Amino acid sequence: MSQERIAINLRNWRGKSTEEIVQDLASFPIESADLPSEKRISVTVLKLSSFAKLINPLSQSAEDIATTKIYMWAKDANPQVQIWLDSNEPSEKEILQEMKTLIDFNPGQLIIWLSPAEKGVYDESRIGIYQVVLVNNEKYLFFRSLCGNQYLDKCSVIAKRLTRNSVEIIIPEELSDPRLLRACPISIYVPGKSLLGYLKSAIEIPNVWQAISNGEDIDKKINSTAVVSAFLTGEVEAQIEEAQLFNQQVIIGAWIEKELQERLNITLKPGSCGVLYSSLTISPLTQILGNRESVSLESGAKFVKNCGNCGTPINARISKGYVCPHCGGVYEGC
Repeated sequence: MSQERIAINLRNWRGKSTEEIVQDLASFPIESADLPSEKRISVTVLKLSSFAKLINPLSQSAEDIATTKIYMWAKDANPQVQIWLDSNEPSEKEILQEMKTLIDFNPGQLIIWLSPAEKGVYDESRIGIYQVVLVNNEKYLFFRSLCGNQYLDKCSVIAKRLTRNSVEIIIPEELSDPRLLRACPISIYVPGKSLLGYLKSAIEIPNVWQAISNGEDIDKKINSTAVVSAFLTGEVEAQIEEAQLFNQQVIIGAWIEKELQERLNITLKPGSCGVLYSSLTISPLTQILGNRESVSLESGAKFVKNCGNCGTPINARISKGYVCPHCGGVYEGC
């Protein structure tokens, strides 16, 4: 995401299921952590039918065009990886644990998305590696997002290597323009028996491949999901759903970021996935929030219709210390 966007925009979670919110939120601290790239590999498992909801066919953005192409590729892909689990609706954790035993297995087909870093547009590069797996006879996308600092020159070299095994004809101009490259995920047939062996030869990031071969990315995602599930209570979800005003979203978002940092023992880095809510509480919102600390969501929230000081409609669940954005009045609780 570009730097102008908020890293975890609470508005995007309205109407989503708990499982969807947990999955989104569990990936965020991995990609945004102030750590080396080999410790910031985000791995995700998603039903193909759920991935289809991300398609925006009317959009002309490179990212949306790429999403549509990845989905159309996945619909036709013939998965070589097949997993059978006892659960009718297996969790991401169950599938990830199975995939940990198949890290170097050749899946046959892959599609790889390259998004080069670009000054003023994207602080970092992203490389997305997608494969289709069959779980209980239903198609899922299993994919990794690799954070890095590859600019267009390096991404173009990677793309040229990948096209040697591409199933489609790639126009050279698509590899030398950052927007065209982002809109052009490369579908390939993986040669040989070793998946990691092939990826190492095409994308030279040895520390990342070592971490993947050890299963570190899968362990990290499972742990992050467990941590998020522990504090994303029904009350917190209600707060997210009811936060209509932007400053309400800032308070909740900053609290979530604080919880993630403390529980995962990390420092979040603004810019890699977008702006952090916690950075917005400093400036330019200090006048709105009055330099007060973010409200703890565990401190007796109460639904309030109107500000008791100025009478302005609030219509949200708020906690002690909430600051009215209209008059600056502070809610002191019951």
